[in-house]
Amino acid sequence: MDNSLETGHKGEQYVATLLSEQGFEVLARNHTIGHKEIDIIAQKDSILHIVEVKTQTSSSPVLSQEHLSRQKIRTIYKAALELKKDPRYRFKVFSVDVAFVTINKTLRKVDITLLFNVDREGVAY
Repeated sequence: MDNSLETGHKGEQYVATLLSEQGFEVLARNHTIGHKEIDIIAQKDSILHIVEVKTQTSSSPVLSQEHLSRQKIRTIYKAALELKKDPRYRFKVFSVDVAFVTINKTLRKVDITLLFNVDREGVAY
């Protein structure tokens, strides 16, 4: 049985693959800034995408969306602002995005929902 860390890493890999297939350049995974971690940093069309990945198995009683609090979104924004201080990312426009992944092992199926440009309150535009 996979533990939640392994499940999370699998979800991040699925999302990184999907982003690559959609023309994104994945620049980093599990990038730490102080005590904060950014799951995926990707770039497309001169926009830097800061992607938070929430993964669950189909047997999980709680939806992955329920694990994403407003505080977590604010923390991701703080990490993105700190990331902009890095000379490699300083002049880039950024988008905070969220990927919800559900892994159904029985059906051997993965569902991914990507929300782009989520605001500080957790609303996607």
